[in-house]
Amino acid sequence: MTISAAILTGGLSRRMGSDKALLPIRGRPMALFIAGILKRVTGTDPFLVAKCPKKYESLGLAVARDAMPYRCALAGVHAALRHAATRRVLITACDQPFLSPRLLRVMIATPGDVVVCEADRRLRPFPLIFSTDLLDAVADSFSYGVLSIQENLFVSGFPAILDDRRVRDLDPELATFRNLNDPASFERQARRPPPARRLTVCR
Repeated sequence: MTISAAILTGGLSRRMGSDKALLPIRGRPMALFIAGILKRVTGTDPFLVAKCPKKYESLGLAVARDAMPYRCALAGVHAALRHAATRRVLITACDQPFLSPRLLRVMIATPGDVVVCEADRRLRPFPLIFSTDLLDAVADSFSYGVLSIQENLFVSGFPAILDDRRVRDLDPELATFRNLNDPASFERQARRPPPARRLTVCR
């Protein structure tokens, strides 16, 4: 095992009105749908990060408890780093089901304590790779009131960044970064057919 994979179940889902991780997409709860992609890419069983692990017992995945008294994504990252069995952790959000396996594989192959993607000239918080070596630095961020993912990307110096051009080459539609945050986006995106697979023609 060279990398662990974690799925953050998120906060209160106020805009969606129900738990995003449990919403069905293509016949499976969204968290399980994402877990399937992560397992194919990493070869390991992903785990969830949640404030209330009991809510997700029926999914059959290991769940790491987010015990931080903060409702922010950084608290989930902290819990993922504490629970991980490997030095590096691939961390995703539970409302991004259209992850590109090609993009994830390149992220994993990219060295660095922090690996992040740029899309549309912005650094995207998820998916990202964090090293457990940075656990103490992330914990210190709470003491300083630095709670955003973006600010914590630089805790080990400059992160490894897959730039916009590289990301678009791997995921032309930037589907990886589509968040299903509300009922309208869920209905619109969840019913889209899966993308056609690229075929390699041998000559």
